[in-house]
Amino acid sequence: VQMANDGEQLNVDSVLTWYEGMSSQDAVLAMSRFTQDCRYWAVGLTDHGLERYWMTGRDKITAYLSENCTRTEPGKLTYTPLQVGVSGQTVLVECTTDAYFKVGHHYTNQGVYVFDCGNDHEIVEMRPYYDWGPVAAHRAATGWTGAEESGGSK
Repeated sequence: VQMANDGEQLNVDSVLTWYEGMSSQDAVLAMSRFTQDCRYWAVGLTDHGLERYWMTGRDKITAYLSENCTRTEPGKLTYTPLQVGVSGQTVLVECTTDAYFKVGHHYTNQGVYVFDCGNDHEIVEMRPYYDWGPVAAHRAATGWTGAEESGGSK
């Protein structure tokens, strides 16, 4: 990644901590560079299909992301950054996800995650964009809806 300045590199470092944490199945580490009042554009499976909603607060988002960490086989959750782009406070990461869930479901996907950082290089907002087909199949296979009305868990 070619950086325009040290501040942008610090933003990228904060973002890459999320990938390190999730791939270590440690949602607390993944969220350690987020502000306490950060926002995450979550996806939940409802009776009407997949729906987006804003989730606010590091603790709540950590609990939501922990579902992926605790439901996968040990060492079988990998988020792999393919390309990183940065413009000021915004970091874009194209990545793949590869996860083997304890219920026997293998999930793969590819997408772009958008992270917005504050002046202190802490992440204030995260918006993942990925192929919804695998997400819907994953939610159905694992039984975890991630829906808003259930607090992100079933």
